[in-house]
Amino acid sequence: MTYSVDAPPASTGAGTHTIAAMVTDLAGNTSSTSSTLTVIVDTTLPTFQTGLFDVDASTQSLRLTFSENVGPTFGKQVVIIVDRDTNAQIPAASMSNGSFDVPSSTGTLTFPGYATGALPDGRYRTLIFGSNITDLAGNAIGGLPTFDFFALAGDASLDRAVTTTDFNILAGNFGQSGRTFTQGDFSYDGVVNTTDFNILAGNFGKSLSLGAPAARAASTTSSPQPTLFSDSLIDRTLDGEPNDAGLLPV
Repeated sequence: MTYSVDAPPASTGAGTHTIAAMVTDLAGNTSSTSSTLTVIVDTTLPTFQTGLFDVDASTQSLRLTFSENVGPTFGKQVVIIVDRDTNAQIPAASMSNGSFDVPSSTGTLTFPGYATGALPDGRYRTLIFGSNITDLAGNAIGGLPTFDFFALAGDASLDRAVTTTDFNILAGNFGQSGRTFTQGDFSYDGVVNTTDFNILAGNFGKSLSLGAPAARAASTTSSPQPTLFSDSLIDRTLDGEPNDAGLLPV
């Protein structure tokens, strides 16, 4: 005969609980105690911890770290990336579906829709759709956490400007293989060569400011990219004080 019970009851507090069962029949005969079942009740909300735009990975990677495992709900469907100066969104079709590393509680997105997987130059804000990101117990982050970063081709020194500093870095690594973005491999082919020189030359003198975002640009597209968020919500989020984390962890 099979019985079912609600265990643990809804009133059980957070933490680890051990459950065992005994059964008494109508004649008063009592069974031995069953084997135990350990149950963990989790009522702690996960949180967004920090972000990193990793230019030195094999392809540009946006890494978002959380307080615990939210892997089953993480992916590009819960993230949008907006250019803070134009309000243009990175198309979902240009992003990877996303991966999640459980030991570090870190989700990673890449950008295979762009040449060499590199984002266009710009100052970006990541908006994380917190109500759709949950831990294994179903607790949602909630809210709209953000993470700011920038991308600038040729900026090996990560100082938001393409200058002689970056040229010297490229020159010091010219002709060498096994190099990364911050060593002058701006084309992500593993070698510092004339391709990288041309990328630097094309951006020489270009810089990205630290200041507040420029006024919203007028739309030049007839079919705007669909978004999970309303334009008014994005505007309110973009108009706040900048908290650019650049290409390094905050």
